[in-house]
Amino acid sequence: MIFECLDFLMSKQTVVGTKKQGKLKTFGYIHASTSMQVEGGYSLDVQLNRIKRHAKDNNMTLVEIFRDEDKSGKNINVRPGFKRMLNKIRDGQKVDHVLVTRLSRFGCNPSDVLQALRVLKSHRVAL
Repeated sequence: MIFECLDFLMSKQTVVGTKKQGKLKTFGYIHASTSMQVEGGYSLDVQLNRIKRHAKDNNMTLVEIFRDEDKSGKNINVRPGFKRMLNKIRDGQKVDHVLVTRLSRFGCNPSDVLQALRVLKSHRVAL
């Protein structure tokens, strides 16, 4: 399964290459679950600024930023922002990318991460 995940991550250039004109539509996702993460440089503000800068530098339009604060990354069921983002993608909202500052911000549980990556891939959304 880990190879499927890596294969998806490596295939993102094919999704990027399909957008010929205009800015790429992008969702951002930020997540911090502990004060140690916040103090270690993973605060929501730091993540938000990095995502905004990356989007601007790469001709992306941030459609929406989803956030979860003080929620464990070990289970997506306790992260309403993450669930809302995936539901919007499932419901057909057109976006090209989901931006996170690190894969660990996307999730910690390998099964949940793989399930979410499958949703992204099935809707041609790159991470």
